[in-house]
Amino acid sequence: STLMGAGSAAEGIKDYERALKYYEKLTADKESPLYAYGVLAYGRVLGLLGNTQKSKEVLEALLTQDPPADVVADAQFYLGYFSR
Repeated sequence: STLMGAGSAAEGIKDYERALKYYEKLTADKESPLYAYGVLAYGRVLGLLGNTQKSKEVLEALLTQDPPADVVADAQFYLGYFSR
């Protein structure tokens, strides 16, 4: 999706605030095939911005929604990373 691409581009140049806005818009559509990836990215960027508590809440909630296996693996990684 355009939002995922824009968020990834912003994240790639370390414009985390802008990336967060794109990912947040992406997570508004729970029917989107990219929903779980958007939530993962949203949680990751929250952590990169220093909001590790909110990041962990988002990622833990994501894991309860039976996301794809690659999302599960990445979410678990970031949960550990942001818990250090």
